[in-house]
Amino acid sequence: MSLRDKLKDAKRVVIKVGTSTLLYGETGQINLNRIDLLVREIVDLSNQGKDVILVTSGAIGVGM
Repeated sequence: MSLRDKLKDAKRVVIKVGTSTLLYGETGQINLNRIDLLVREIVDLSNQGKDVILVTSGAIGVGM
């Protein structure tokens, strides 16, 4: 069984997102486009019946 097959059959998915994923590197402003895409992927996984856990170190950066 390949790694891709194992991931496809996973019941729980953990997604780790850092500050650099949530912010523009040049300006430090919130990258709403990337956040929108991330949310859509999470919703899609949830709609497939998977438990999704989002872990982020980017919350502090976004809050600033």
